[in-house]
Amino acid sequence: MKITYKYSNEINEGQVIYRKNENSFDFISNKRGDVSILIGYLQLSIDSLTNQLVSEWGLHPFCNWIDEKLSVPQTINGIVELENDYDSGISYREKEFNEWKTYYDNKNGWVCIGDKNVKGVSIMFASDIFVVIDNNNLKSLWIKPNFQ
Repeated sequence: MKITYKYSNEINEGQVIYRKNENSFDFISNKRGDVSILIGYLQLSIDSLTNQLVSEWGLHPFCNWIDEKLSVPQTINGIVELENDYDSGISYREKEFNEWKTYYDNKNGWVCIGDKNVKGVSIMFASDIFVVIDNNNLKSLWIKPNFQ
């Protein structure tokens, strides 16, 4: 999965929620994707017309998270695009369940899925959601949810 980005003042505005009773994330917004890239059971939503990441949602059990202090990277607002052609309504698996570790900092509220120490470009593409990209590859997903 090759990823590119471009700077933009506009991001997908919305609210990230983690529902503890469902062990799942959701993103409440007017803009939704119609294709999913799976990181375990968590889905990165893509708009198939633009190939842009728009949100995340799905099952991601809290019991597997590692409680750890996280150094949150500096981010820039931008558009994240995937260079593949995707068919609407299809999910594509990128990572198996537990292939990437999940870290949670209970002091600052950030969740990091993937490499918490990677150096790369950190692109905030939606409210409280950003990805870290290194050499056009996804290295981590960062989410700051409101817990319910």
